[in-house]
Amino acid sequence: MGLEIKSFRALCYNPERFGIDWSDLTCPPYDVIDSDEREDLLASSPYSFVNLTLSSPLEQTIGGDRNYTKVKSLLDTWIETGVLVWDDSEKVYIYRQNYLYNGQEKTRYGFIALLRLPEENGWVLPHEKTHPGPKEDRFDLLSHTQAILEPIFFLLPDSEGEILSILRTGFESSQKRFYAKDKSGEHVVTGVSDGRWIDELKNMVYARRALIADGHHRYEVALAYRDFRRSQPDYDPQAWYNYMMVYFSPMTEENITILPIHRRVKGFSIRSEEELMENLGSLFSAQTAGWEDLIALSLGKDSEYTYGLTTDFGLFKISLNSGVDPVEVLSDLGDFSPEYRRLHVVVLHQILMPLLRIEQGEGYIVYEKDISKLKNLTTGEAGFVLRPTSLERVYSVALRGERMPQKSTFFYPKIRSGFVIFYGGRYGEVQSSTGNC
Repeated sequence: MGLEIKSFRALCYNPERFGIDWSDLTCPPYDVIDSDEREDLLASSPYSFVNLTLSSPLEQTIGGDRNYTKVKSLLDTWIETGVLVWDDSEKVYIYRQNYLYNGQEKTRYGFIALLRLPEENGWVLPHEKTHPGPKEDRFDLLSHTQAILEPIFFLLPDSEGEILSILRTGFESSQKRFYAKDKSGEHVVTGVSDGRWIDELKNMVYARRALIADGHHRYEVALAYRDFRRSQPDYDPQAWYNYMMVYFSPMTEENITILPIHRRVKGFSIRSEEELMENLGSLFSAQTAGWEDLIALSLGKDSEYTYGLTTDFGLFKISLNSGVDPVEVLSDLGDFSPEYRRLHVVVLHQILMPLLRIEQGEGYIVYEKDISKLKNLTTGEAGFVLRPTSLERVYSVALRGERMPQKSTFFYPKIRSGFVIFYGGRYGEVQSSTGNC
């Protein structure tokens, strides 16, 4: 068995009604949208896709205040009123992003298709741990709507550039394109229905092992929902719930940018520089730093085991002392490999945070992709600035079946949600309107 992908007939915004610029309609993935951005998205258009993916602020949905019956009703209403239409044929959807990062212009190609959920482990490789709250939330959304609203983000090994080449060829030959612009750059999507092109892509993908970049919770939910339906007497092995909508992108350092996710912690009890030095003991050293130093660190311009610390009594860089081997310090860390114990994010959570008496239970750590959120902290808070993890290390951890701590990586830029939907619950219906997405 391998990775079995297939084309599908997407549900999309009506191009006759909205044209080809969907900047005000599409949105980022649900789990990176904070309350302020959600309000901005809602204000941009009454048909913003965030109405479906995040009908309430994230902190409320994860906390249990959710009613996804209204999301299904809104989805159906948008179909009946022509806001959303079905594509005229089954396609694979090529997705190109042009973006600027650290002064460099970059282009990333990928494609959206259906993946038959594997029966065997090892074909889809997670690299981060998950928490139950987000999974309960997305399970409720999926079971109520019977629609896959957002694709998961997978990476495929492509050392020979075969996948990248076929995607470029398909994109250049496409006729109709839809796009959106946001702070990260330009997103362009086009559908390809050519059977020979799709078969060639299928054959390229089949024997590769995919890394989950974004969407760990949603992938586990898809498996859980498939297994739930399998336990029912009306289970159909060819039905929609045996599939997941996935965005696949070739895995190359040039194609992929990984940013760190920083930590803001609550209940920080250390109150002075002297107390900080005392708690670090013989394992770490600290020096005062400026804000520009911490920004440089977040871009990877420092040694591997150096961390930024922001407090209400100063800014610091904390470094693991030379001669200290994380593998030896973490010798009692279960069955984890030496490579896992050397990950800088593992050293942070397993060595540095315990030394600083930081509680790591749920509710004590806030994950921040924006380093500026670690400024101007109040008494009892502290911020940890991290450096990026290389793609090679992320993939090697996943290949060994190990998982990094939650929110260890931020793959940039995110893909926009809302270009295509896989509405499994109504997929077999004959629709009166089509949109040629």
